[in-house]
Amino acid sequence: MIRTVQIESRNTGGFIKDDKRGKHKNHKTASEELIKDIINFINSIPRIESHYLRASTSREYISSGKSIAELFRDFEVLQKDRSRPAGLYHTFYEIFNTKFNLGFYQPKKDHCDLCLQFHNSTEPQKQQLRDKYNTHLEEKELSREEKTNDRKNINECNICVCYDVQAIMQSPNGETSAFYYKSKLNSYNFTITELSKIHEENESTMDISKSYENVHCYFWDETQAKRGGTEIGSCVSNYLQMVCEEAGEREVNITFISDNCCGQNKNLTCLYLYANINNLSSITHKYQIKGEADNVHSLIQKQITRDLKTGPIYSPVQYMSAIKRARKTGTPFKVHSLTHSFLMNFRNCKKNGAIILISMKRKIM
Repeated sequence: MIRTVQIESRNTGGFIKDDKRGKHKNHKTASEELIKDIINFINSIPRIESHYLRASTSREYISSGKSIAELFRDFEVLQKDRSRPAGLYHTFYEIFNTKFNLGFYQPKKDHCDLCLQFHNSTEPQKQQLRDKYNTHLEEKELSREEKTNDRKNINECNICVCYDVQAIMQSPNGETSAFYYKSKLNSYNFTITELSKIHEENESTMDISKSYENVHCYFWDETQAKRGGTEIGSCVSNYLQMVCEEAGEREVNITFISDNCCGQNKNLTCLYLYANINNLSSITHKYQIKGEADNVHSLIQKQITRDLKTGPIYSPVQYMSAIKRARKTGTPFKVHSLTHSFLMNFRNCKKNGAIILISMKRKIM
């Protein structure tokens, strides 16, 4: 071997030639037919809509019920039934990650990205994020204090309400492997939660289960409506009408608290809706920072998880039943089943709202 190296070095002026191992074109490659089968299989997996309406991203989501390895095992079974080769796992893995922009969907729980990033960072990275993280903690504390002050002022004339859209619920839903590849029906649950009053003497010992009173759940599926400003505005309008009827001639001030989703909560529909409610003395809308967990949605999700242990969920009706049974003490959640006839037409309202918004900006300027 040493003699061979000496001969090679003399022939190349004292330098050893580059290693040519593996640098040939006789590699084993996946056939075009196999690649096409893998792409068709991945395309057959139903997509899940992201919780937030983000038109700026092309990323798609699939259910987190299976890993890439489990998907490949299902693909192997399918190819075996069709008497076709399934190839190797790394081929499937490479196509999944390079030819698709896919992520595994996780239900929204209002986790803060900055908090997760900080806790999962190394010590040098934490030092770089320290100032930003401390500012974020201060903002969270101020947000909680603001919410606490609003709850202290609750009485017959002052109402504090939180509303939010729960993560998408799909049917059928279950442990059966066949459900994973079936087209699913998306259902939506919009909750309006009336917060309870905080008494200063009981502020430190307040039970979280008693932090809210009535909860209105507006439930519909994608065959009846979408999930945007029109749907949210129709639900809020229905709730305000109920508040006005109960108040009668009494003047009422309402404080709404929601997240910062622009498509649902920051639009001309909500602006015009608030401006045209004549029976209320005032409406204040506050947008909380991300990271405030929703206790109502957590209760509903726990009940759904318990129901799934007894068997699959085949239809949206079963989700509605779970919502009604989610609260064990106090008044059960009030479920309103929505159809397309429930929705209001805000087309002209948006035009008038735009005029109002422009005039307001001119006055401020």
